[in-house]
Amino acid sequence: MSVYFYIKDIKHKGSLTIGQISDIAYPVTQCEFNADFGNIEHTLAYKINSRDYTLFGQPGVSARGFNLSFDKEKECYCVEIFLPCSISDFKVAFDFIKTLCNFLGVDKVYTEKGEEYSTAPVDKFKAVFDYFKNISARLSSNNSNTDNEEDNTTLRLEKYPYIQQIISGLKQTLENLKMQTNKNTIEISGIARPVSFNEKMLTDIISSHNPAEKFSEFITNIQNLDAYSANQKIYINKYIGYYKLVENIRTVLPFKPKVDPEALLRGRKEDVSHFELRLIVVDCSQDNKNSYHELGQIKYTDFIERLPKDKYKFIDANHILIEGLNRKEIENLLV
Repeated sequence: MSVYFYIKDIKHKGSLTIGQISDIAYPVTQCEFNADFGNIEHTLAYKINSRDYTLFGQPGVSARGFNLSFDKEKECYCVEIFLPCSISDFKVAFDFIKTLCNFLGVDKVYTEKGEEYSTAPVDKFKAVFDYFKNISARLSSNNSNTDNEEDNTTLRLEKYPYIQQIISGLKQTLENLKMQTNKNTIEISGIARPVSFNEKMLTDIISSHNPAEKFSEFITNIQNLDAYSANQKIYINKYIGYYKLVENIRTVLPFKPKVDPEALLRGRKEDVSHFELRLIVVDCSQDNKNSYHELGQIKYTDFIERLPKDKYKFIDANHILIEGLNRKEIENLLV
């Protein structure tokens, strides 16, 4: 579920690089790669029109971010905003759209339905003048049709009904959950980590006084947790999925792991027999302050059974935040 906005680029035709767009739109930046991704400079040199899409957002503010791609046939940048998302996701994306439009020398953006929205800077003096002029005209007019006159001017981007879109996305997510074979949870992406919901959580959010605000606060807080999100790896030959847990590191892990399609490079998810956890400890010395080694492995189900309940808490319907375990606590998991 997404909404799409298109920005004409006749001049550059999508030849701007990821790095250039990040510089233009700062503090909005690409969020798909980081310094640990190998040659980050080489990655930032990729042209937008050479990739399917790139994830952008504002760290600390965005909850899900947005995808940026280039449609060569339409000669347009495409901004894809995921639904449901946070209120800030829309505001960050709109700021990005206005900044990019200004750089490209255009002042309009189009939706997938062909609706046109203005991104031109606001003339504050004119806006105030028009506001009082409209009030005066309505008060002095005796023509009952005045209020029904159509305003044919292009709407500003800020007038896009994003709150309604967020609520519609929440309702659709709930319907998708109900249609699943496994109706326990449904997972959506986040800019830093995925988030799982069950039916009760979604129902409570949708029935609240302000669903968009409640959802926004919940998903954004999870993205900004001061914790490491363990990545899933899969042994290609043995088809065993595994995660790592490092000594003294606050870590987010799934309570019940499932196969991540991005981690399964070959084979089918049905081929993965089970999950394991690799327990890593740190040996600090004057010569090597970051000496990590594996203390042992444990079946994931055994790990969950042995993990003391006071050492973790649920942050959503399936992910747990584990406080940093010391070496003794890690050793106890292997007993």
